[in-house]
Amino acid sequence: MRKLTISLLLMMVFINTSAQWYQKTYGVDRIDLLSDTQMDEAEVHAKTIATNGAITICIGGVSCLAGYLYISKGLGEDPTFIEELLGPKVIGRGLVILGIGTAATGAVIGMVGLIRKSSIQGARNRYNPEGNLNITPILFTNYKTGSVNPGISFTLNF
Repeated sequence: MRKLTISLLLMMVFINTSAQWYQKTYGVDRIDLLSDTQMDEAEVHAKTIATNGAITICIGGVSCLAGYLYISKGLGEDPTFIEELLGPKVIGRGLVILGIGTAATGAVIGMVGLIRKSSIQGARNRYNPEGNLNITPILFTNYKTGSVNPGISFTLNF
C-alpha cells in the first residue's frame, strides 16, 4: 500500500510538471494560439530536449559498457587506491547500475522532447490552409476473437 501511495504521488508530481508546457512558457491556453515565431522557437527547444535525451542515453550506454569491461577484464595495469579498495566487481556493478539509471533518464527526457515536437507539428498541420495528408500506423482490434492486426491510416484534412 505504501508503494502504491508513493507511486501515485510521484506520478502526480510528474504529470503536473510536464502538463501544458506552452501555458507556462508562452501564457496561452491552447498550443494552436502560438504565433509562427513562437512555434518555431518551441520546436527548436523541443528538438534540443530530444537531442539531450539521446546524448544522455549514449552516456548511460558507455557507462554500462565500462562497467561490463571492469567486471570481465578486471583492473588496469595501474589501479588507483579506490579501485584496489573496492575491487573491479563492485566498481563494474556500480557503473552498470549508474548507466542503466542514466539511460532511463535519457529515455524519459527524449520522449518529452519528441512528444512536444509532435504536438507542435500537429498544431501546425491542423490549420494548414492547403490541407495535409497524414499517414500513420494503426492497430485494428477484433474484440470478438481478440486478434490485433496492423494497418495504415490515411487522414486527409482540408
